Amino acid sequence: MFRQLFPSLALLALMLTAPLAAAQAQNFDAIPADGASAAAQSQPAAPATPAVPSGTGACQDDPRLEGELLAILASDKPVSPPITVTPETFINLDPEILARLAGQMIICPNNPVLKSGKPMRKVVAPFEVIWDNLRKAAIAGDEARVKQVLTSYTAAPKTTEEIVNLLADVDLDEKVKNSLYKAAGMGISKVTGGQMIDFYTVLGGKPSDKKIVFMSNREDPSRLPEKFSADSENHKELMEKYVFFLGKYSYGSQHKGSYIDSLGRLGIATEHSDH
Repeated sequence: MFRQLFPSLALLALMLTAPLAAAQAQNFDAIPADGASAAAQSQPAAPATPAVPSGTGACQDDPRLEGELLAILASDKPVSPPITVTPETFINLDPEILARLAGQMIICPNNPVLKSGKPMRKVVAPFEVIWDNLRKAAIAGDEARVKQVLTSYTAAPKTTEEIVNLLADVDLDEKVKNSLYKAAGMGISKVTGGQMIDFYTVLGGKPSDKKIVFMSNREDPSRLPEKFSADSENHKELMEKYVFFLGKYSYGSQHKGSYIDSLGRLGIATEHSDH
């Protein structure tokens, strides 16, 4: 039975590591107002028992996935307590493993997987992980998988700075890109040709903060309006309030309006100056 489920231990390892997406949006150099990048989050320690993790951000794979999975898969006995997996692991799970554990698995923090293999609720996962699965399915022409990913997953919130970085081209062959937009029920902008923010939006992504995006066709930060001057009385407060998107369109370009619309659909306010 092992050999039917797993051609090799290498495949098992691949299915359980749930690698993060190789395809990430191009960095369009949104300038954080405070000039600093987000601090890396520390990883919580592995739980001593396979209980569903609790607490904000406490989400990790069940320890049994490493030491007992082969034995579990070889047995017909019910799995108790249910196996807990992260959203990243679930989306990359081998279909045959999913079929065996369906109805006996929980996507943390608390989203049971039904006997059909579908989660009870949409799974919130990092956008890059969802996008990687969408991209691979679209390239493979797997329409059923594309539909499954689009309907089963929600993109986790991002900071406004991170969302601005999604104002980047969709790097796919035109035929593949067209099919993916069609599956998502979207049209492709004639101005931008399609951007990553389109898929973040259709996947339900939202900003995790209330910062304003200041846009300008000028790339030099020293040429920002006077209110952003380091000598201004409320300089620190303004720097904490804004994210800057500079020099990414030419004066009079239609791109500015497209960028504003894309951000506006996510409830992100914008200001701009082309002088």
